[in-house]
Amino acid sequence: MTSEGGGAVAFPLVTLAPKFAPVTARDFSLIVQAKGMTWALFEIVFMGVQIEKRAVVFGMMGSVPGFIFGSLLVDLFFKGLQQKMLYVSTWSSFAVALYLLDAEKIGEPFM
Repeated sequence: MTSEGGGAVAFPLVTLAPKFAPVTARDFSLIVQAKGMTWALFEIVFMGVQIEKRAVVFGMMGSVPGFIFGSLLVDLFFKGLQQKMLYVSTWSSFAVALYLLDAEKIGEPFM
C-alpha cells in the first residue's frame, strides 16, 4: 500500500464498516496518510533518492490551498452521507480516467 493509499483506503473503510462519523473517519484517514507520507519522506531522504523539486513545489501549491478550502469550506456545507458520496464520486472519476488512459495503449509508461 502506498503512503497515499493508506488514507484513501482508511476513509471508506472506517465510515462504511464500523459506522464512524465522517468527521472522525476523515481525521483518522488524515492521520494514516500523514504517517505514511512521513515514512515515505524519511525513506527518500535516507536513501538519497533524487527528486524533481518543481514537482514538489507545484504539488504543494495545489495541495495546501486545496486542503484549507476543503477543510474549512466544503466540510461545512456537506453532511455525512453527502461527504461519502463526494468522496466516492471523486475517486470513481479517477478510476474511470485511469481506465480510459490505460485502454488507449499509446505506448509503454515512463517509469
